Amino acid sequence: MNRHLQDSERGPWDFIMFGVTFFGFVFTLGGVIVASAGVAITGLIAMGLGLVFFGLQAWLSD
Repeated sequence: MNRHLQDSERGPWDFIMFGVTFFGFVFTLGGVIVASAGVAITGLIAMGLGLVFFGLQAWLSD
């Protein structure tokens, strides 16, 4: 893992993928509350995409 978080610079894709991950979580929660499987699955896909992006970014930064 990158131990020098102070020196790392965030690019625009970091903010975009954070938004995708956050709204994926919100859509998943909303889909579960209103019992909409389509919305919940769409949220899970978006959240998974964001988490994979950040996981790969952390793994490749070594």
